[in-house]
Parts: sequence; structure tokens; C-alpha cells
Amino acid sequence: ILDELIPPGTLILHFTEEGAFHEECLRIAGNGVAWLLMEAATNEQELSEALAVVNRAVQHIHQAEYQFIYDTKVRILLRMGHKEEAYRIVDRILEADPAFDDFQDLKENEDFLAWQKAPV
Repeated sequence: ILDELIPPGTLILHFTEEGAFHEECLRIAGNGVAWLLMEAATNEQELSEALAVVNRAVQHIHQAEYQFIYDTKVRILLRMGHKEEAYRIVDRILEADPAFDDFQDLKENEDFLAWQKAPV
């Protein structure tokens, strides 16, 4: 879907108005589309498509105000059963910002807490 609007590999000059607009489209539309794809997913293939879309959005997180996109990525990863990758993202963000709203439910999740305490 996003590939039709902004094809992968498109050179985005973020310091121009048009480039900034493209990045904003990738972040906001990518996050929204990925979330909708995740909610509608009925199999691993569809979840993989949602993950591919959110991964494009994640590439354009240059400021803390866009970290909410990581929430979408984490939720997709968890639905796919990729706890390790999801929990690493959650841990990194909560370490930097313990009050990060989107991960407050995971901050107290028993499985996440056990993962944090597990030996490396």
C-alpha cells in the first residue's frame, strides 16, 4: 500500500519540505496501516506484511515524539510469537523513558518481567 505512494528505495531528502512530508507520510500512514493489517491478520503471512509496513515507518523515527510507532511493531512481533525481539525494544525504550505510555501494560507484564530477570 505504501509502496504505491512512496516506493521503497525512494531518495527522501528530509531537509526539504517534500522530503519531510514523505517521511511524515511513512511514519503516520505506515503506523496506521500496519496496525490495521495486524488487527485483520488471520495468518503469519498477513502479520509479516504488517511487520514489513511498520518497519518502513520505524526507519523514519528521528525524534522521541514518533516512538509510538515502536508500540505497533512490538504488538505485531508479539502476535507473531517473537517475544525476544519485542521485549528488547520494550526494554530499551522503558530504560530511556520509564513513563512511556504505550508500554505501561508491558512494564508490569509477568512474562516481560521474567524475561528481564533471565540471565543473558
